[in-house]
Amino acid sequence: MSEAIRWSPDLRGDAWVTYARGLAPSQLLARLPQGAIPVALGEQGGWAYAVEEAAVGTARGDDVSGPAITASADGAELLFFETRSWDPPAQFTYARGGRCVTSFGLGCGGEEDERSGDADVLAASLRAAGIIGDDRSRYEADEEFNMEGEVTIEVILDHFDAPRPPFAPTS
Repeated sequence: MSEAIRWSPDLRGDAWVTYARGLAPSQLLARLPQGAIPVALGEQGGWAYAVEEAAVGTARGDDVSGPAITASADGAELLFFETRSWDPPAQFTYARGGRCVTSFGLGCGGEEDERSGDADVLAASLRAAGIIGDDRSRYEADEEFNMEGEVTIEVILDHFDAPRPPFAPTS
């Protein structure tokens, strides 16, 4: 994981990061998979957040974003980031009302172009940042541009006015 996107000072490896608008931190924790042990849990700016070390103390199975979609069933909004050091950061999902609104890969030279879900709520913001669309000049000018999804994550957090990492460890 890039040093630019450091979700928590206590994080030693890959992470699952869930933001929830409309839930308190305790409610978000109750909706995470059974056995989840966040290294950071809190609330800021109307968003609850939980940062978990991937594969530690939880059983997400193959569908790691599924719990975020399920947790949004009663109208809460959830942002979910799955990071993988071997393919950093790997996936983003935005869920609301128990449905995937949008989901896509992050970084690696344009994974954001292949989005799925019910609505394309981030397309205008991603296009304005030069991440998607016909203008590939930022990628052509700098082969390292957004390779780990750092710019995309900033665009997402700006779009939703979500708090910035790093998050303080859970005490």
